[in-house]
Amino acid sequence: MLIDKTESAGSPVSPDTHKSHRYFWVFIGVVLVSRLVIWAVIQEHPQSFLEADSPSYTLPAEALIEKGRYDANPESNTPETLRPPGYPVWLALIYLLFGKSAQAVVFSQILLFLGTLILTYFLTEKMFSPPPAWVAVILLALDPSSMSHTFKILTETLTAFLTLLFAYCIFGFYRTRGKFQFGLGAGLSLALVTLVRPTTYYFMAILLVAFMIFLIREKFNWKTIVSGLLVTLLPFLILVGGWQWRNLETMGMFRLTSVQGWALYLGKGAQIYSEKHRVPFEEAQTALLQKLDQTHPEWNRIPMEQLDDIYLAEGWKLVRENPGLAVKTHTEHMIYFFFAPGTTSAFFRLFDPDFKMMPFNWFQKTAYFSDLFQKHKLFLVLMLMGSAYLGALYAGLAAWMAQSWRSGKELRWRSGKELRWRGMHALILLLVLYIAAASGINYGQDRYRIVVMPLLCLYAGAGYPGILNYLKTLKGWMKKAP
Repeated sequence: MLIDKTESAGSPVSPDTHKSHRYFWVFIGVVLVSRLVIWAVIQEHPQSFLEADSPSYTLPAEALIEKGRYDANPESNTPETLRPPGYPVWLALIYLLFGKSAQAVVFSQILLFLGTLILTYFLTEKMFSPPPAWVAVILLALDPSSMSHTFKILTETLTAFLTLLFAYCIFGFYRTRGKFQFGLGAGLSLALVTLVRPTTYYFMAILLVAFMIFLIREKFNWKTIVSGLLVTLLPFLILVGGWQWRNLETMGMFRLTSVQGWALYLGKGAQIYSEKHRVPFEEAQTALLQKLDQTHPEWNRIPMEQLDDIYLAEGWKLVRENPGLAVKTHTEHMIYFFFAPGTTSAFFRLFDPDFKMMPFNWFQKTAYFSDLFQKHKLFLVLMLMGSAYLGALYAGLAAWMAQSWRSGKELRWRSGKELRWRGMHALILLLVLYIAAASGINYGQDRYRIVVMPLLCLYAGAGYPGILNYLKTLKGWMKKAP
């Protein structure tokens, strides 16, 4: 159900809630110990903390420490434009405090994950009640993708925390009818998320439209509306716009990142080529790079920002020539985003850095699963467990949506407060769909879902009390049936 907590914001906390909080901190301690046990086990294999993308974050961080400049690596004088500075700055801070240590970075990410759990619990409790909050944090603690990537030097853990912080600011904005500090917080947290992971770059426009509609419906005057929207936009303009201005001055490109064309050509373009020619994704990427040898013979010897323009042009050309395949592959990868099991090979590489496995794909031929059964039975079992976990997650989410639709139908939209809460939920769920759609450009599966898992768990938790009530009713009916 949609519960308006505004009226009870200043009411005293009940003894049951105090008791629930005490148990929650015990739960946090158990999660911390379990993560530290894994951390201690894999310390002997620091290479397990690294993935293919990890050096593109660690090298700029080292350049910041050694030279005080954000360059591609310590030995280069080329300004880094591939990666926005958010995560490398975080790494540089850890390196300054604890030295260049992969273990220290992972430990900081364990603490970040605990912060995400804490924020998930209290946000769910404020939006709904303690029982859904418990379900939400248990689901999040069990998520295999979030667990494995906590131990990887990648952006997912930091992005998930900042994305949830952004959702908390959205909740506060609607709950307090547009208070200044929550608008500012929403703009600041969205800017930080974008500087860590560029996916949310265009969401600011959606946020401003949603806030404007809300303020108009709440009957604020235009002066208040404009000032509120400017307060939200200002930190984004300063931080993200400032970063783009730096790129313009140093490299002549007013962009957030020089990887946009790369993602389109070797991400979406490779998806289209793979589907069209029925070849594996990696083979499609190789073929597209070979194609550049014919159309642009000097492509591998030009600066990255110019190369990205070539990638961008060639990528759009592939999309225009194959619109049907572009839509099909994008739809498929949005399905991967929500339904790919979290136990991918990244999980196994925690303990065996050399472990290799073909990326999971719901549309693989049956030979894929027979090969798994013959050679990697443990991987197959854990993959099925990951699928069962997602089934439980989406069962709760579907139950919440059904309850919300039924309660809205009964109220017939008469309540202004009910409409306010529906606007907030719609904006947060739109954020989830936006990230799913944006991530579909590249070859992303459960890794891209991690950043919105706290939000999915939050709403799944809200649905489970309804499921339990239904089961109790069903149990009573079955007793009466004889």
